[in-house]
Amino acid sequence: VLSQVWEAPSQRVLNIKPRDFLRPFRDRRFRPVILFDTLWFIAGNFSSVFLPVYLLRGLGLSHSYISVMTILASVTGILCNWIWGRMADRRGWRAVLTAASALACCGYLGWFFLTPAAALFLAPVLQCVATAGTSASSLATLNMEYASCPQEGKTVYLGAVAVVSNLMGYTASLTASAIQSMLEHSLGTERSISVLFAISAVGMLACLWHARKNLPKI
Repeated sequence: VLSQVWEAPSQRVLNIKPRDFLRPFRDRRFRPVILFDTLWFIAGNFSSVFLPVYLLRGLGLSHSYISVMTILASVTGILCNWIWGRMADRRGWRAVLTAASALACCGYLGWFFLTPAAALFLAPVLQCVATAGTSASSLATLNMEYASCPQEGKTVYLGAVAVVSNLMGYTASLTASAIQSMLEHSLGTERSISVLFAISAVGMLACLWHARKNLPKI
């Protein structure tokens, strides 16, 4: 279906040179956006890959229950997109990213304090809170990036932030795996993973501070 959608031909072809990929990092207006995306990917990927193991082995939840949680969280994320859109219209994308960071911080911190006895009731709530924050970030980051780019060279800018943030997020996952392996010998599987969630919460707190302090009012 998408292949049948007509697209206006480009009227101008830019000759992109390798040094052009350094432009986003020299742009003072865009550097805070790169830093936010990088912090978000580091904080999120630091512990999110361990969540299925934590739910199964740490909290003792069943596969069926986790599937229901995932469905509820997905529906929550879809419904919250309407709220984030209205919020962006009234207060801008920076406010949406601030709310995303706060929700994600609460979600990761909740996983750290959650006990198996309370998991049956609170785990779906935390999953929905975290997904609401993720949906806000997914909706707002690209809009923030696009609005912060100059009129020419948007492809270079968006490509640069994608490369840096994803690379740092992947590195964060590898680092977290090494830390969890070291902590597992002394704390056990459940507690060692929960420590990673606490570190992610600190990272999301850094995202919250950076969003309020340095992101442009867009």
